[in-house]
Amino acid sequence: MRSTKLFPGLLFVLATSGVAACGGSTDKPDARPPQPDGGVDAAPKVVDAAAFDAAPPVDAAPPDPLSATISVTEMKVLNPQAGGAKGVTVSISFTDSSKSDKKPAYDDYSDATLKGCTVYEYDVTKNEKPLDTLNEGDVTITAKDSDPVIPPCKYTPAGYWCTGRVGTVASITAIPANPDPPTPAMALVTAKDHAFAAADVGRYLVIAGASNAANNGAYPIVAYNDTAKGVVIANSKAVAEVVTGPDGDTGITPTWTLLVGAGPNPATPEAYLLEDDDVVVVSLAPGGNKDWDAFGPEEVKVADSFELSKTGTDDSQAKIQAVPMDGKEFSLTCGNAASGDYPAQPCGQDALGSVILMETNDGDVPQGAPATYWPQAKNKVVTVKCVQALAPQVKVSDKVMEIIKNSGATRIRTTFLRLHSKEPTSNHKIRLVSGHGTIGFTAVPPPQ
Repeated sequence: MRSTKLFPGLLFVLATSGVAACGGSTDKPDARPPQPDGGVDAAPKVVDAAAFDAAPPVDAAPPDPLSATISVTEMKVLNPQAGGAKGVTVSISFTDSSKSDKKPAYDDYSDATLKGCTVYEYDVTKNEKPLDTLNEGDVTITAKDSDPVIPPCKYTPAGYWCTGRVGTVASITAIPANPDPPTPAMALVTAKDHAFAAADVGRYLVIAGASNAANNGAYPIVAYNDTAKGVVIANSKAVAEVVTGPDGDTGITPTWTLLVGAGPNPATPEAYLLEDDDVVVVSLAPGGNKDWDAFGPEEVKVADSFELSKTGTDDSQAKIQAVPMDGKEFSLTCGNAASGDYPAQPCGQDALGSVILMETNDGDVPQGAPATYWPQAKNKVVTVKCVQALAPQVKVSDKVMEIIKNSGATRIRTTFLRLHSKEPTSNHKIRLVSGHGTIGFTAVPPPQ
């Protein structure tokens, strides 16, 4: 599903998931997280109680429906099945709230206190979903120390992509699973122009136009094969396909696109990650609808990295992977002091606040599928965003958890973030966000 307005989309695919295509059976990813076998990320706010203290002037201007968020965050996945997946996620969202009349199912967020939760429920059977992003031109994102390197981010019908090189696929070879050592099934992809390189490991590869639909989608690049001059991708459902063979081209021309900033990857090298003292620089060159004026370069600090708490009384590292379905208050905490048998866990001090994002999925899950398996939602998707400024802990109230309890979820994805935020001067609201986050997947037990 969707995260919230802060983070529209974690392009996350795991070797254990066998992702076919992001957001369904399309041949290209969208701004939402990929769904292993198809499937369905941002959350606004409603009126804060303080707004009732005084009636607005009769001639008060209506609120501007246009708003944007550009986020650059380093994410990691705690579930063991993810193989230590981590990586930079770039999310870009330009939206017009006047294009939807969707109201929150619950909202106690306050701009005055920067605290509270916003919940949305989406009816999948009615094709309800968060607002699509608008085309507002090219976004340039750089790290002030030039590491990591992110190519220009451009609008596509599937959302904003930060794309590197592109080319034509020469062949796709299925690599079977190996029991010793345990290795999931993968695929080797070669390019007509031998354009792949070892430096591509840790990025994502988008394949489109393959004759077999199981080959299309966005997949993490987990290795480079020097002999074949190709890359190994985490697609457990790949089917052998040769475009360029001994008898020439087959007439089918699948393409490949290198994606940067697409999310956690089990093979991400350290050079592709954000450091605590990094500064992200963002610029917009207007295009498309041209609703926003040009801005930038604007700088936003990267909030410090952290570990979730792990003590006998607050094991947030475990809780983020096993969200309770009892409808009671739920919380996650950043860091803890050493206590008894529990070592200290760091919580970086340089951050403006903490955020919890949650998303439910009620799709069917095959027997034995890992917690990271993300199916196609069937009836309902619930998204939650809870914010707490200047604090290491975020609480999700019992009212919100009751909605989660009644969502029919088979899977829950929960993200805890520590962030810095900046709103540059512009003709419409725009928020720049950067920091670190931790993701946990919950496999919800069947009802008793």
